[in-house]
Amino acid sequence: MATTLAAIRDRLVVVIEAATPTNAPCDAASLFRYKPEREFSLTEWCAANASACFRRFEIKRSSGTSDDPGILHPDEVQRTDEQLTITVAYPRLPDLYGEGYEAMEDCLRADARQIRDLCLSGSTYSTVSGWSGVLQTVIEAPSREGVVWFQDITITLAYCESQSLT
Repeated sequence: MATTLAAIRDRLVVVIEAATPTNAPCDAASLFRYKPEREFSLTEWCAANASACFRRFEIKRSSGTSDDPGILHPDEVQRTDEQLTITVAYPRLPDLYGEGYEAMEDCLRADARQIRDLCLSGSTYSTVSGWSGVLQTVIEAPSREGVVWFQDITITLAYCESQSLT
């Protein structure tokens, strides 16, 4: 059985949007939401909508594909390893996080751990045929552009992708 990177990405969007953040603030306006404008990157969208970007996220392919010739599959599928980066935006609004920069950093770190755990959970991919697993996750240090902070979580995936051999 085989899948596509698009199917995995779409499943991750559904799972992350369904998660309730484990740290404050946790009201309905503070849930994880996929970026609203698909024709712009999250960074571009946040530059124009900084006050509305709290926990907005995007998922992008962040590496080339590597096929593992040492793993044998039927001729119609190929084991593929690929990286995705999940980027979550956080505006620098003083009243949002509590006291000081440390409170904001604690929020980013707790959210990153929660997303990492969702990515590592086998149940996340239960509806994706051809799924093999997450080989590695990396929680990057937050970066800032203007008044918005970005938290990146990079995951390395292994899955079986269809081949068109003739």
